[in-house]
Amino acid sequence: MGKKLLAIAITLTMMVTLFAGCSGGASSPASSSAAAPAQGSSDATSPAANPAPSSSVAAEPEVVLKLGHGLAETVVLHQAMLSYAEKVAERSNGRIRVDVYANAQLGNERDMVEGMQLGTVDIVYSATSIMANFVPACSIFDAPFLYRDSNHMFKVTDGEVGQKIADEIRTNQGLITLGFMDSGQRHIFSTKPVKTLDDFNGLKIRTMENELQIALFNTLGAQATPMAFGEVYTALQQGTIDAGEQPLQGITGSKFQEICKYVALTGHVYGANLFLMGEKAYEKVPEDLREMVLEEGMNACLLQRQLVAKENEKAIKMLEDAGVEITQMDQTALMEKVQPVYDQFSNLLPPDLVAEIAAVQ
Repeated sequence: MGKKLLAIAITLTMMVTLFAGCSGGASSPASSSAAAPAQGSSDATSPAANPAPSSSVAAEPEVVLKLGHGLAETVVLHQAMLSYAEKVAERSNGRIRVDVYANAQLGNERDMVEGMQLGTVDIVYSATSIMANFVPACSIFDAPFLYRDSNHMFKVTDGEVGQKIADEIRTNQGLITLGFMDSGQRHIFSTKPVKTLDDFNGLKIRTMENELQIALFNTLGAQATPMAFGEVYTALQQGTIDAGEQPLQGITGSKFQEICKYVALTGHVYGANLFLMGEKAYEKVPEDLREMVLEEGMNACLLQRQLVAKENEKAIKMLEDAGVEITQMDQTALMEKVQPVYDQFSNLLPPDLVAEIAAVQ
C-alpha cells in the first residue's frame, strides 16, 4: 500500500510540473512600442498598457515599423515619438506597431537616413543640417538670423517653401516628410562672459559638422571647433573649448549650467528638424491606413512644438536658479556682422528664397 501511495504522489507531482511548464510563456524583451507601459507608469497591467486581443483589435500587427532618433528618452521629442506610436496603434486597431528606438540605437542620424533608403529603418527624426548633405536646399533652415520666432519658422515650413523642400526630398531621396519639428532657437552657453561682439574674438566654441555654422562663428571672430556633442561637457570642464550653442532646453537638458555660468541669448539660428518616413516603409503600410500614418506624423510634430515651448519656459527658470547670468544680445549688430556668410553661401542661401522667407508674416 505504501509503495502504491508513493507512486501516485510522484505521478501527481510530475503532472503539476508539466501543466505549470505549459502555462508559463517565455519572457519577451522590453519594447518602446505603443504596447509597452509608459515610462514611470505604475499600472503595467492596465488595458492601455497591454491591450487584450478582441474582435476589433488585431492579435498580431500586420506591420512593425522601426522609428529611430538620436536623443535621450528624457527629452520631449521622445514623448512625441511615443505618442505617435500610440496613436498609430490605436487608429489602426493594432494592425500597425511602431517601435521607438532612442539614444541612436539604430545609428547616428546620417546612418538612420541612409537606413530609410535601404529599408532597414522606417521612420527617423533628423536635423536639417544632416539632410542638407542629401538635399542642399535644407540648408535654408540653418540660415543665421533669418527666422524671427517659432511662429515665423512654422509658417515657412508648413507653407509653400516647406512643401517645395519636402517634394524635393521625396523626389530625390525617396523620403516622405511627415512634418517639421521644433529644434528651438539656438543660444550660446559659455564659461566666460559673452555680452558684446568683441567677446566673440578668440572664443573657442563647439559647432556641429556644418559648414554654415562654422562660417557663422568664424565670421563673428570666434574659433569654430567642430566636435561630437557627447564630448562637449568634458571639453568645457577641461578648457578645450569655452562655449557651445544649443536651444535653451538643450542647455539645461544636458546640465551645461553646472559648468557654464553665462548664457548669451543670440538666437543665431532657429532650427526646424525633419520627421521622415522612408518610401519603402510607406509601401509596407496597408493602403487603407496610409493617410492616417501621415496625418498622425503631423500631429506628432504639432505636439512636439507645444512641448518644446513649455520646456523653454522651464529652462529659463532653471538657468536663473543655477545662478547663470543671462544676456540679451543685440541681434541687429550680429546680423550685420554675419552678412558675409550669405554672400559666401549664396548657392545654399539663394537671395530670392531668403527674401521670400523674410517677407512671410
